[in-house]
Amino acid sequence: MALTRVRGAGIDADGQEIILDADGDTSIEASADDTIVIDTSGSERVRIDSNGALQIGGTTDAGFIDFDGQSLQLNTQRNPNTGTFVNTGKSHASIALRGADGGSEIRFATQGSNNSVSTERARINTSGQTNFFNGIAFKALVSFNLTTSYQDIVGIGSTSGNDGRGFILAVSSENNYHQHWNIQVSQSDLSVHYFGGDSGHTHSKDVQWQKSGNHIQAKKTLSTGRPLTVYMAVGAVSTDFV
Repeated sequence: MALTRVRGAGIDADGQEIILDADGDTSIEASADDTIVIDTSGSERVRIDSNGALQIGGTTDAGFIDFDGQSLQLNTQRNPNTGTFVNTGKSHASIALRGADGGSEIRFATQGSNNSVSTERARINTSGQTNFFNGIAFKALVSFNLTTSYQDIVGIGSTSGNDGRGFILAVSSENNYHQHWNIQVSQSDLSVHYFGGDSGHTHSKDVQWQKSGNHIQAKKTLSTGRPLTVYMAVGAVSTDFV
């Protein structure tokens, strides 16, 4: 159908389809009130609904991109605003990039069955710690330049209540020499395991560890510099290490 009128400086299609190519299979149309549909090669490719959600892929399988003022959401099959599944024979997965006031995070969700809302499985928080909701939490890599006084290395969350619940892996180094540490930690106990360094070095256990309140602390025993890198902190739940 031809365009019916021109309104102001724009074109008013009066709710009809605008054909963009010679064979008529590429178009933009208002398929319903406040909904825009873009077709190519005769098939729907993109839809923008009245809530601003972008539906990609068509009407039988689709992904969604949506922003709600705080989160940029990526969803498969499920419209995040209406909860409707495009294909009830497939499963839902989502990623949410959340930019709230005071800090951002990324949330990942999956689902093991069709036509069901996904469950959050992992989260990267504002400090870079990655929390897996199957019971494992990884703290981001962090480095320290140790002094002869104890300093806080890793905070212990209030839920770390069971002995041996979490552990920290760390490496201390000076020049080309490295010492490796496995620190088993809970709310009530601390167990330090030294498991070797480069051969031929006379220094032994140049780092000392202790638990003080809700922190694991370390200091060097030598007057020379002693960089320390914590490259993994694993807990049973996301709040074991903070």
